[in-house]
Amino acid sequence: MRPIHLMTLLLAAGAAANAGAPLTIPFQARLNAAKGAPVDGPVGATFRLYDAAGALVWAETKSVTAFHGLLQTNLGDASPLPAASVFAQPLTLGIQVGADPEMTPRLSLSPAPAALHASRAADLALPWTGAASAPGGSVLKATNSANGAGVRGEGVFGIVGMQSGAQTPQWTPASGAGVFGAGLYGVLGISTNGPGVAGSSAAADGVLGVSETSHGVRGMTTTGVGVNGIVNSVGQGVLGEAFQPASVAVQGVNLSGTAVLGRGLGADNEANSPFAGVSGVGVIGVRGHSPTGAGLDADSAGPGPTAAIRNTGSGPAAAFSGSGPAVLQIRNTGAGDILSATDRAGAPALSVSAAGGLTSASGEFSAWLPSAGACHAGDALAVRPNGHLEPSGSPYQTNVVGICRADVSPDAPLVSTCVTGLATVRVCPENGPIAPGDLLVTSSTPGCAMKGTDAARLPGAILGKALEPFTAPGPGAIRAVISLR
Repeated sequence: MRPIHLMTLLLAAGAAANAGAPLTIPFQARLNAAKGAPVDGPVGATFRLYDAAGALVWAETKSVTAFHGLLQTNLGDASPLPAASVFAQPLTLGIQVGADPEMTPRLSLSPAPAALHASRAADLALPWTGAASAPGGSVLKATNSANGAGVRGEGVFGIVGMQSGAQTPQWTPASGAGVFGAGLYGVLGISTNGPGVAGSSAAADGVLGVSETSHGVRGMTTTGVGVNGIVNSVGQGVLGEAFQPASVAVQGVNLSGTAVLGRGLGADNEANSPFAGVSGVGVIGVRGHSPTGAGLDADSAGPGPTAAIRNTGSGPAAAFSGSGPAVLQIRNTGAGDILSATDRAGAPALSVSAAGGLTSASGEFSAWLPSAGACHAGDALAVRPNGHLEPSGSPYQTNVVGICRADVSPDAPLVSTCVTGLATVRVCPENGPIAPGDLLVTSSTPGCAMKGTDAARLPGAILGKALEPFTAPGPGAIRAVISLR
């Protein structure tokens, strides 16, 4: 066969990709013989595609027919073209005619095969999974020049973003999340004038972020709100859960605005509604840290409390620790009490007035003092020469110091002792019946008080005054005001 050389080549501007038909690339070329005469008739040809490194990614060999030098065929009709993702990289086309060597230089593939992506998108079969590498960029980016959404997802998980290699989250919501992310940054949103991340869900969490080692949800802003959660009915505005002790469920960092802002608005749109703006659950529900200012700052302009702390378990509702001059500092700029506490039934239990006055429902002040042995609740306690307390045992003891508040075992080192205020006192009728207002002193019955009537022996021996009458023939107990003198 005479040598045949490729003189001109043109790739068509599109790809044939009808539904159900093989993907092909229309191809045209002009073939001339060695001396320039146009080729006419069938010739054997091999077409090859190479990537940027020169590796072969596709090839087909077939017979093509030239008509007065014009050759026209469809690449891919003899051997299927590679996956559409292959065409996302620079490719070159090598052509070999007959037994001739492959022509040089190879031809750079024109952008026409990119239509393969459009053709496949037009007949996209769902569900669809794709993979690509975009170092420093985005695999998928959607921009809406109007006022709608760039990407919108609906379903159990509206939009799911997971970093390659991320573990499956250990927690799955019952109904689904508006935005779900897992990885180094499960969900990362950056905005110059609006919300970095905004999620909405009718029955579950608007934004849910799960991370095994870093932040589930992270919001960053220079002037606005890093993460903003709003609840209009029942649910959480922002929910963060951390599975490791050193992890952070929700973290907000802001240079000049609000790091984390939560608003809980009920049906009446009132600030004192039963819905929480920020709710924390875990070893540490809500944690705030600041190297120079307040770690946690709360303010309120309404009639409700600025901060409400509740514990339905067995531990304390609040615990404070610090190394500064004051572990807890409370300031009231209004006319109300500095501190007000209620019991389980909502009745007043303790209050501290703006002037520093203390009011207690129990009316007692107690101290932990060294114990000399066993004693019972209500016992009158006297101090030994070594400073340890024991139940009284003789009338008119001047070393009486208070009342035992609770039973103490023989080996207990300390005893809770009421030294002033209201207390329940064990009494006996040794010096006659007791009436409200009678002075109380120790008796010969261990731990029991009696009515004090010997004026010469009263100084230094008075334990307090009776608030209730006592007429029983044996030992009993009454309420009394403890006032040592």
